[in-house]
Amino acid sequence: MRLFTRFLMLGCGLTTAAAAPDQNAASFGKYWQEFTLGDLAAAHALLRDNHPGAAPELGDVQFQRALLDAYRLAQQRAAKVANYEGYIATLAAFGTSFGDKHIRSTPAFRRELLNWPSFIVARKGSDWIVTDEDPGGEDLKGYRLLSCDGRPAEAVAKERLGQFKAIWEIQAQQRLAAPWLLIDDGNPFVTPISGCTFAKGEDIRNISIKWSQKQSSELSPRLRAAAGAGAAGFGVRKFAGGSWISLQSLGDRAGPVVDEVRKRADELRASGAVVLDMRGNGGGNSAYGDQIAEALLGAGLYRAAIRSLEDAEDCPKLWRASPANIKTLQEYKAKFGPRLGKDYERETSDEIDRLTRAVANGESFSGPVACKPKTRGPQASAPLPWPGKFTMVVLTDSLCFSSCLSVTDRLRRMGATHVGQTTDANTHYMENRTVLLPSGLSYFSTQQAVDLGAPRQMGPFIPRLEYNGDIADTAELENWVTEVVRLKP
Repeated sequence: MRLFTRFLMLGCGLTTAAAAPDQNAASFGKYWQEFTLGDLAAAHALLRDNHPGAAPELGDVQFQRALLDAYRLAQQRAAKVANYEGYIATLAAFGTSFGDKHIRSTPAFRRELLNWPSFIVARKGSDWIVTDEDPGGEDLKGYRLLSCDGRPAEAVAKERLGQFKAIWEIQAQQRLAAPWLLIDDGNPFVTPISGCTFAKGEDIRNISIKWSQKQSSELSPRLRAAAGAGAAGFGVRKFAGGSWISLQSLGDRAGPVVDEVRKRADELRASGAVVLDMRGNGGGNSAYGDQIAEALLGAGLYRAAIRSLEDAEDCPKLWRASPANIKTLQEYKAKFGPRLGKDYERETSDEIDRLTRAVANGESFSGPVACKPKTRGPQASAPLPWPGKFTMVVLTDSLCFSSCLSVTDRLRRMGATHVGQTTDANTHYMENRTVLLPSGLSYFSTQQAVDLGAPRQMGPFIPRLEYNGDIADTAELENWVTEVVRLKP
């Protein structure tokens, strides 16, 4: 019987899918510890048995050490868990320990009420700035957060966000997590805040934090706005500087965009400049990005450019051999085959066969791992000249992650001009899979394959020209991109 079912039988239960567990659950501390330890064990096993980095043959000592240390620390935290908030924080911290947010815990339920001080802080460069507040509050908009309870703002942020909501070494994730700095989500493993110091010019203010409750449904859009990311949408259109392709995701909605690019390819090339807007793009299937590039360049130019890139990518992509990973590939073939064509179906079938043989033979990967890729840093040192007779611009924000990074990396190295905000980053591990943990309270994700020809960390990618305005303001952004195209950097 699921632990979650047992919990319901205790009468503690959960409300709707948009609400948190009954706070009376805090009195059932031993059961929360049981839920946490059980789900941690399942998450650990998921990684151990399916993630490429956990296989000794690959020699990723860094990942294997993280798996050992993170699990030990999470078990220590679990012994102190007394409620849902402690459970969530423990699973979240376990996920962030691996340096790639593909590995993460996702709660199945959320708190309906959050505590906040009536204002929100955002990351602006190296500063923490109040960018949003309720009317009648402390009137702190535009003020810089200096410290809380005698501790520098940076130290407070690293404790409250760095272990639980972001991989702190990646600045894009700092920016995205920043609005949560002064939000109290009940995490019992962070130090409570009672007062903070703010400054604006020479005006310094010491504020006693007055916490109040806010519906998470009301607060969430304000937190997203404070993070400063954009939303490209989907479609193909003209703008003052040429043509604009909006591609907010590399999921199912990318397919019709690819079809439209193919249909209008001659028109797009003749417009002089093409912008691929990937604001808000958290990934999906990078093949859609490849199809757009091929449609714009034509098959001949595209294949020649890819051959040049592949000279530095002389090692294969390998899958970790496990029955669950084989099932994922079978699902990929059924889902993506009709869209991506017979070549994709044939390649996927071949990979399924290799993986099936590897499992039967007790091998850890679908092929040999003894391959040494040519050295290539995360930033392209010598990109090719763009092969088309038009200017190609790739536009990203801090949400660019996973397959968005793959598309950005390839277009940059093919000679496209990268503009916008610095991207997120991930590792050379790929092909995510998410499972429901035994309690039913959270999901957990693992990766299943490794690109041996890629650097261990992909990104962050720094634009050739960085946009410092509100990247969510499409009209102003278009004006700026039009000038970028005119100058042809």
